[in-house]
Amino acid sequence: HTLLGDTAQPTTQQTAAITEVSQHPATTTLPPAPVKSDLQLKAEAGDPQAQVEWGIKLSEGDAQQKREAITWLEKSAENKNTSAIQRLGFLYTYGKGVTQDVRKGLSLTRQAAEANDANAQIDLGYDYANGIGVEKDYQQSLAWYEKAKQNGSPLADQNIKAAKYHIAEEEKYKNGFTAIITCGPVTSAGYVDNCFNDSDLKVTNNHITTLYNMNSGNYPSQAGEAYSDGLHIKLTENFTLFAQNSMDNDVLTVKIIKNSDGTVVYQDQASKYGVVKVTN
Repeated sequence: HTLLGDTAQPTTQQTAAITEVSQHPATTTLPPAPVKSDLQLKAEAGDPQAQVEWGIKLSEGDAQQKREAITWLEKSAENKNTSAIQRLGFLYTYGKGVTQDVRKGLSLTRQAAEANDANAQIDLGYDYANGIGVEKDYQQSLAWYEKAKQNGSPLADQNIKAAKYHIAEEEKYKNGFTAIITCGPVTSAGYVDNCFNDSDLKVTNNHITTLYNMNSGNYPSQAGEAYSDGLHIKLTENFTLFAQNSMDNDVLTVKIIKNSDGTVVYQDQASKYGVVKVTN
């Protein structure tokens, strides 16, 4: 018997056997082709509704499937299927599986919304509420949400409530002002709460004062809404704003804008322990 590592040459029979094996390598068994679903088969057969359903299903998959989804949705949209048009509008607006094109997305969304697609009406209402491709307009937002409710959207009631809240807020502050507060190097808004580590932010609206203090857990950043240019704090017509900077190196800046026309009526800044106080 030949041991492992033995240098003895194989016999003629052994050589033939070795050669025989090398001439007939083992075949590889390929995995079976994936079975197409009934939905995919109907889409491929030209059924517009199946095409949109298949497109929506693909749009929830990986990057390749998202790209395939666009083709199927466009096929269905050519047949005026409003569900396909609505979905395309959403995908183009947010760049899902396709290069983002807000203008095209908004146009498609509006087309489907005007054709009474409830989902598109919710989308268009959201666009108006957030200023996506259009000027922010809560009245328009509310109008589209109410149309969506008439068409049975389960999201309508919640969105109508939010739109009415924003409309009431606009009415409350329409003759008031907005304070924009930043904290950081002069060239950067930074993190607003930093400036109030050991000091307070006080906001008085119509004789009601709220104190924002890091130690109390009522953070200054909770006084308003954060935007790229700073913390926006809504102020009524009669207000007082007091802010003291406790940071060594960061700069606290305060800008007051008139809500009715957007004009800047006040602007100031403060370094360490500096105070900005504005009263109207």
